[in-house]
Amino acid sequence: MKSRILLLKAALMIAAFCLATPVLTQASPADRAILRDKLSFRYVDQPNNGASTYEPMVLDNAGIMAGTESGAFWADQSMRSLQELVRALLCDSARGGDDRLQSYAVGVLQIVNKPVIVYLLKDTNGPITAIAQTNWGACMSPSNRAWPCAINMSFIDDWYQECARRGRIPSPTKRRDVKWAGQMALGAYEAYNRNRQWVLGTFIHELVHTQDRSDDRGHLFWVQNQPFNYGQDGRHFWNEAVPDLASTYKEGIANTLSFLYDNQKMQDTFRWFADNGFVMVEKANASPSAGPGDGPCVAAAPSRDVWLYDQLRNAGAREIASPNPNPYPNYAVFRIRDLPPRFIVYNEMILALVFSQYAQRLGVQRFLSALRAADAQLFRTSTSGSAVLFDTLCRAGLPQGQAPESLLARQVSTAEAKTYLLPLAYADYFTSYRSATKAEFQTIFENRLDQVWIDLYWDRHKDAVRRAAPLTSSSSPHPNGLTTIATALGLTQSATRY
Repeated sequence: MKSRILLLKAALMIAAFCLATPVLTQASPADRAILRDKLSFRYVDQPNNGASTYEPMVLDNAGIMAGTESGAFWADQSMRSLQELVRALLCDSARGGDDRLQSYAVGVLQIVNKPVIVYLLKDTNGPITAIAQTNWGACMSPSNRAWPCAINMSFIDDWYQECARRGRIPSPTKRRDVKWAGQMALGAYEAYNRNRQWVLGTFIHELVHTQDRSDDRGHLFWVQNQPFNYGQDGRHFWNEAVPDLASTYKEGIANTLSFLYDNQKMQDTFRWFADNGFVMVEKANASPSAGPGDGPCVAAAPSRDVWLYDQLRNAGAREIASPNPNPYPNYAVFRIRDLPPRFIVYNEMILALVFSQYAQRLGVQRFLSALRAADAQLFRTSTSGSAVLFDTLCRAGLPQGQAPESLLARQVSTAEAKTYLLPLAYADYFTSYRSATKAEFQTIFENRLDQVWIDLYWDRHKDAVRRAAPLTSSSSPHPNGLTTIATALGLTQSATRY
């Protein structure tokens, strides 16, 4: 009987998500022309070849679109999954093209509106070396193969120039961001051992990283000459709370687009949240009194968030028993919805749930427009990416000619659409309504969100939102609650197109 109830609950969740999913328009030849011009695919058949004369093969996008698949890349069966990716991005649906993937890719590429290099690494013959990391931007997986990763060119150029300035050495003059938005490295080994949906969804995730120009505040997360953005091991798991909130933001917006493309991934993550699933927190071995080191690109003192586990214990968060045997002995385990609200958003999936649900109800293009505007604000500014994006999303929903201060000064009718508060309502929901005060709610946004938004939501509409979709011991999260929240704010119709 219990298993039947669980199956019914899962089926209802799936139905609720499907009803909310926007219907995408088909990708047009004009969309594929943008992808042809903006994506530069490079086949790296020798990723460990460090010779100055070695050059990857640049794929002929126009030829591929016309039906020509010739050359070493197309003859290499170990590259089969990445061949499918290239077709999915460049071809029409009759020849393996994926309309949804193309629509999302075009939308993401318009954030910076410059070409992107995509290195396709043949790492199936053996482990990669530091040469592959240096020359092609590869990231090392636990098995020493190429794990998917990407970077924005402005971000990396600025990092090198700032390091040179602090170290009083000549600044690099070659600026890659003049021509390129970013670069991506994908390995055939991981792609070959995954399904098609994972490969395509991962591409969209990494493509967002090529556009994201927000500062990762990495200079605040060096301890004894070692970066701690993702903790001491340099890895981040989907169900981990990581020290650097700037990194959480970066991963959160990338996950948002992969969620919108891959609805099953969003369903699975919502179920993890609804079931109060496990969240991992790495225990930093470095002493809290340790300094950053002697490099020129670090702050005078590391952020206290390096020691996130200690902060959670001091805040009274209840640690639960780790599995035995424990595959990750240097990690503590908590339950995501039991964390204090400001710590819940140290997990990237929570931000992705907030933003993807906003996009589903108000339109993907609306979210992308806000993301583009936020990115412009964040470019070469070290601040909270989350606070800026939330502010941008809220302002995008204001009635024409209105300011949040004017809304706070007058009585707003129940029927009036309060689109401008939907991002905050979902932030409240996905932190399990655990904020007990306005001050505590503000900590979700690193205390950097304009206070007028906090006042407007908390004083006027917080109670209606929480009544509409209560979270209690007898009322756990359900996708339908996201719709009733929108209705409580006067939003009666979801977006139906991309």
